[in-house]
Amino acid sequence: MQLDYPTLDMQRRQHPAWRLLAADSAPLVASFLHRVFVVPNVRVMAQSNLVESLEDTLYGLREQLGARVFTKLAQYGLQLFEKLNFQLLIITPLQKIRIIEPFVASVGCLHNADGRDSRLRNLNVEEYREEKSRVEIAK
Repeated sequence: MQLDYPTLDMQRRQHPAWRLLAADSAPLVASFLHRVFVVPNVRVMAQSNLVESLEDTLYGLREQLGARVFTKLAQYGLQLFEKLNFQLLIITPLQKIRIIEPFVASVGCLHNADGRDSRLRNLNVEEYREEKSRVEIAK
């Protein structure tokens, strides 16, 4: 590979490693991966352990830097996990489901029509979208 300007500029725009280094979250991602994989010389990790470690890291950084840091991180994480073909269980309020909707195959919703008994409704994402459209049209 040549190290001339056009080649490096193209790499910066197209290569995933260059895009990561240019991202706002680059210090977080690089330091996290270094701490979790490089330092302990780990090559494979269970998804649950990886997520737990990331949550711990984010909690510590938010305590240190303030609660408003890494606001785009959820979207970034979902995109990254989709690229890595990870399967996730995400629990979120129904009002925020629009954030995860492009990344999920099914949705489980608690439904409490009469105010007494809650029921879990499992819908695939297409059924959820159809129901959401019917509710929006009825409004």
